[in-house]
Amino acid sequence: MEQILFVDEEGVEILFEIIDYLEDDNNKYLLVEDEDENATVLKQNTDVEGNLIYELIDAEREFQKIALLFMENDAYDIEI
Repeated sequence: MEQILFVDEEGVEILFEIIDYLEDDNNKYLLVEDEDENATVLKQNTDVEGNLIYELIDAEREFQKIALLFMENDAYDIEI
C-alpha cells in the first residue's frame, strides 16, 4: 500500500498508509491509517510553491460529510 508522511501542528511526523481516496467538490480526500490502525481523513492541498500537502479537516460539517462517504464503502470496515 502507498504511504505518506504527515507532519502535525507540533512537528511530529506520522507515517500513514493510504486506504482509499475520493474526490468531492474539486477536493481530494485520503482515508489513512496509522501504525496503531487509527483511521482519519486528510485533505490534499497545495502550498504556495505548488507542493502537495495534507491537512486535517478543520470544518466539522465537511469532515462529517467526507467520513460518511468513506463509510459507505463496503470494501473496508472503519470507524472514524
